[in-house]
Amino acid sequence: MVAVTAMALLAACVSQASSDSRPDVLWSHARAEARILRAPPRHWTRRGWTVAAAVCTGLGPPTLVAERQKTVGPVRMTRLFDNFSCEITVVRPAPICTSRGIYDCVAGWESTAEERTLHVVDKTRYALYRVPS
Repeated sequence: MVAVTAMALLAACVSQASSDSRPDVLWSHARAEARILRAPPRHWTRRGWTVAAAVCTGLGPPTLVAERQKTVGPVRMTRLFDNFSCEITVVRPAPICTSRGIYDCVAGWESTAEERTLHVVDKTRYALYRVPS
């Protein structure tokens, strides 16, 4: 009986610790955008696509965190999220521009805008999901 109670208590502590560590996996919209630009999905880069721009908006209620300040003044708060709605513009060189479908072709570059949900996996990784139609 004591062993079962100890195991239940340990499980509760582990569960509480993982929920307390939640702020470690929250990003600002600027960090989400920068991460997509620096590390686009591999299947996009394998196809020759380059991320030209990413605009992300946090989904759900934000977690407010005070920014580190170097000067004296009012405390600035950063809004952090674990999910984002992102519009991502991808481009690739196109020697022959036919401009058909959802793609546009300008000056030898083919481009399209992808709407994706970004989910923060951990401090450095994210996952992109298609937005349901």
